[in-house]
Amino acid sequence: MASQKIKPLALAKTRWWLLVPVIIILVGVSPLLSPSGMGIGEVESVTKTVEKDQQGKIIKTIEKTEISPGKTVWDWLSLLGVPITLGGLGYWLEQKQQTRTENERREKILQVYFDRISVLLVDKNLLAIQGKGADITLEDEKLLNSAIDLIRARTLATLRRFDHDPLQKGNIMQFLIDVDAVNRLKLDLSGANLSKASLMAANLSEVDLNRSNLSEVNLSEANLSRAHLREANLARANLSRAYLSGANLREANLSGANLSEANLSGTNLREADLIGANLREADLIGSYLIGTYLIGSYLVGAYLIEANLSKAFLRGANLKEANLTKANLSEGDLSEANLKETDITGAYLFKTVLLNNKQIKYARNWEQAVYTEAVWDEKTGQWIPKDKEANRQKVEEIRNA
Repeated sequence: MASQKIKPLALAKTRWWLLVPVIIILVGVSPLLSPSGMGIGEVESVTKTVEKDQQGKIIKTIEKTEISPGKTVWDWLSLLGVPITLGGLGYWLEQKQQTRTENERREKILQVYFDRISVLLVDKNLLAIQGKGADITLEDEKLLNSAIDLIRARTLATLRRFDHDPLQKGNIMQFLIDVDAVNRLKLDLSGANLSKASLMAANLSEVDLNRSNLSEVNLSEANLSRAHLREANLARANLSRAYLSGANLREANLSGANLSEANLSGTNLREADLIGANLREADLIGSYLIGTYLIGSYLVGAYLIEANLSKAFLRGANLKEANLTKANLSEGDLSEANLKETDITGAYLFKTVLLNNKQIKYARNWEQAVYTEAVWDEKTGQWIPKDKEANRQKVEEIRNA
C-alpha cells in the first residue's frame, strides 16, 4: 500500500487548542511524579569538607551531597508559553486572512453577477421589449426569451455558490426585485435555494418559486400574491403578515411556519403540510385546504369563512375563537381539536371524523351547522341538507347530549 503524504494544509488546520487537555493532564499528574517536579534535568552535586590538626594531618572528612530539583510542569509551561502564544496568534491571523480573502472572493462573484445582469437588461433593453405586450415582434420575443433564460441560469448558478450564505442570497433577490426582473420579466426561479435569506417586505408578486427551498426564510410582510409555490419548502419560515392571496401552495411544506395575521384568502393549500404552523388570526377566507395537514396547528382567531377543509387533518388543532362560517369540514379529522367559542354557523360537518356531540357544543352557533349530507347552493351561498328532517334530528341529538 502506498504511503499517504501529509498535506501542509491539513497541519495548518490542526486545532491548537487540542493541546489544552494534554497540559491540564500534565499539571494534574505532576505532583504524583515528583513532589519537587517531574525529575527532568535533576543535578546532583557532591561537596567535601576536610578538617586538619596543627600538624596538617587530616582528622575528619565531611562529604555533602546536594540534589538540585528538576524542572516542574509550570517551569516547562513558562518556557513553552511564548511559542504556544505565538503559534496561537499565528493561527488566528491566518484564519482572519483566510476569512478576508474568502469575503473578497464572494464580493467579486456578486459584483460580476450584478454587472452581467445589468448589461443584459440595459443593452438588450429587455424591460422596454417586455412592455410592448401584444405589439412585440417575433424577433424581440426570441431575444427576450433567450435573455430571460440566461438571467435564470446565471442567477441559479450564483445562488448555488452562496448556498450557506443567507445574507448574499437575500442581496441577490433584492437586486432582482429592484431591477424589476422578478415582477416585469416574470423570472422563473423554481428550484432555487433561498433558505434562511431575509426577504422582509419584498415584492414577489406572481414569482415562480415552485419546488424551491425557502426553509427558515424571513418573508414577513412580503407580497406573494398569486405566487407559484407548489411543493416549495417553507418549513419554519416567517410569513407573518405576508400577503399570499391567490397563491398556489399546493403540497408545500409549511410545517412550523409562522403565518400569523397573514392574508391567505383564496389560496390553494391542498395537501400542504401545515403541521404545527402558527395561523393566529390568519385570513383563510375561501381558501382551499382539501386534505391539508393541520395537525397541532394554532388557528386561534383565524378566519376560515367558506374555506374548503374537506378531508383535512385537524387533529389537536387549536381553533379557539376561529370563524368557520359556511366552511366545508366534511370527512375531516377534528379529534382532540379545541373548538371553544369557534363559530361554525352554516358549516358543513358531514362525516367529520371523531367529532363527538359534547365537543361540538363548545362551539358557537353549533345548532346552525349542517351535519348530514348536503349540497352547496350558489344562489343562497349556503349548505342545504338533502334531508332536512335528518339534519334536524341530529341537532336535537347534540342538544340532548
